[in-house]
Amino acid sequence: MRSSMCPLCQNRTRRPGPAGLARQPGGTFGWPPGDPRYITRPWGSQSVREAGPRIDGPARQRGEHVRIRPSWRPAVAVFALYLVVVVALWTAIGMDYTAFAGTTRTVALGMTLTMGVLVALLVVVTSVLGWWRPVLRERATGPRWLLVLPVLYVLTAVGPLLSVDLGRVPPGYWVALALGCLGVGVAEELLCRGLLLVGFRGSVGEVGAWLGATLLFSLLHAVNAFFGQSLGTTAFQLAATFLAGTAFYVMRRVSGGLLLPVLVHAFFDFGLIAGEGMGTKGSPWNALTNLQLLAWVVAVVGTVLVLRASRRAAVAPPLGADGPVVAA
Repeated sequence: MRSSMCPLCQNRTRRPGPAGLARQPGGTFGWPPGDPRYITRPWGSQSVREAGPRIDGPARQRGEHVRIRPSWRPAVAVFALYLVVVVALWTAIGMDYTAFAGTTRTVALGMTLTMGVLVALLVVVTSVLGWWRPVLRERATGPRWLLVLPVLYVLTAVGPLLSVDLGRVPPGYWVALALGCLGVGVAEELLCRGLLLVGFRGSVGEVGAWLGATLLFSLLHAVNAFFGQSLGTTAFQLAATFLAGTAFYVMRRVSGGLLLPVLVHAFFDFGLIAGEGMGTKGSPWNALTNLQLLAWVVAVVGTVLVLRASRRAAVAPPLGADGPVVAA
């Protein structure tokens, strides 16, 4: 009996699915139900509404996979472990947060050493979780003019940096500070705009993911109050870091990855800490720090725009063109 199905449909039906994926009812394919990598999507579809992390294409060929399904629980557990390590290291070296920027030794111990340990810890944890692809990449979302944000943050840091009297700063100080600030950028962005954001995306919508990751980034700095910083200064820092975290979130969404917020965060801290530790008080260059107020406004507006773009798309931001996708 001759089939009434058109040749195109017959060809599509006979097409084998990706290796290892079982054909599902209704012309779909995916991992068996119950497997953490399980998804369902139309046969041959390129536009996908995912139910969980997806491994496909080149990532699949390299054997990469999400070992633990992204959710808020493992992400918050990593956050707690991070805090414990910070407190333990700073207690061991006798950290004084109000004075650590003043000498090469205190910068090397309080930043370079501490951040080196934390970066190594997060690299191991991210590898164990198998979250590298969603942590590092996603589809760029939002208007391109929001890339003015990193420019504002760089200019904010340039002011204090230009106020430094280079003649009285030993070369070793610059090396220790540069390595320490790079460590801060990598560690805090990998934790907050990486692991926490991916974890919350696996449990709540994009609004909740932004809010949860940014609140914890802010609370991360509350530990400074236990190492000499006044409560008033700490309270202001918590508000400022919430807005800064919002700005770094927008940078990630607009650029489509973690690299831009890591570099901007590192340079921002480098300029501010150098100015605080070695800068000249009352320098006219310090007026550039007022640009941070404008950056905060742009960050709030940018967050609204990228969240609206995510809602219009009706799916979570794809984490790489062929990498895992986490439901919003």
